[in-house]
Amino acid sequence: MDQSSATFLDLPDEILLIILKKLDNMDVLYSLLDVDNQRLDTIILHKAFTKTLNFILTTTTDDVLSIADSMLNRYCFNILPKIDHNVTSLILEAEAMERILLAADYPSLTELKLFNVTDYIVSHYFAVESPFRLIFQQQITDLTLASNNDINILLMNKNNNLPNMKCFSLECRCSTNQYDTHVLPLLRRMSNLEELSLNIINDKRTSFVDGTQINENILVHMPRLNKFTFYISTETKLNHIVHHLSNHDIQRTFTNIGYQQICCFLNRISNNVICHVFSLPFAFDYLEYIGNRFPSMIFNHVIELAVHDMHSESPDRMG
Repeated sequence: MDQSSATFLDLPDEILLIILKKLDNMDVLYSLLDVDNQRLDTIILHKAFTKTLNFILTTTTDDVLSIADSMLNRYCFNILPKIDHNVTSLILEAEAMERILLAADYPSLTELKLFNVTDYIVSHYFAVESPFRLIFQQQITDLTLASNNDINILLMNKNNNLPNMKCFSLECRCSTNQYDTHVLPLLRRMSNLEELSLNIINDKRTSFVDGTQINENILVHMPRLNKFTFYISTETKLNHIVHHLSNHDIQRTFTNIGYQQICCFLNRISNNVICHVFSLPFAFDYLEYIGNRFPSMIFNHVIELAVHDMHSESPDRMG
């Protein structure tokens, strides 16, 4: 090969694949597929570029947006019909879901992550008459829903069980009793779950979510569960019962059900007490209501921390 006239496409297929894998797969597909080079098309159609497709953008303020319309149009009309047989995972902004799912058949799709989900989206697309009913009921085994604190979406189709669901992830904030009226009934519909991830903040609940409650309300209903990752924060009013609770008391409720890799700690803020319980290692990117009782450990994934300056208390008990 004449080095003076060598081009990118003169490289062997193996080298081209290694180079392209260093780039974002969405950019590779958008920019290089169908550029009138059959050899390059063959390389780009590799599963490394077509297995997982991420159609969202995250802003500096953590807002989630769909990709630009021009890019989305090219995917829907030119790219997705050619690669849908390889696609196993889609990451979508909810408003763009219909366009993307209608663009191709996706016979291998098993994982779906939806952001900015609203009750309208759920009522229209997760209903019996939905054009995507077969995908949701027969194909999807790993579902992640992220909503803008619209916890009411969990009440939609509440009488339908989800026996095919193998993996489920939920991140939400619950007020008062919404954890009991919305979250728990939803989880009980997924009796065959094998992996579960919960990131839940409970505001103004009457009691803490501890190991006993998690076992009785969640774990006993999921006999096949083999991976449970969670961070549950519960705020409740300071009363004579809470006043005498210690970190050890909460920890013991997990020890009693056989969970050892758990961290629990209590923080008092004004007349409220916050109970934090989470699996180890900590797997989430956000911690809030943290005061002077911060556990001595490394939080590798935390990128946002809400700290409250509070008066000094006994290092363990609230009293």
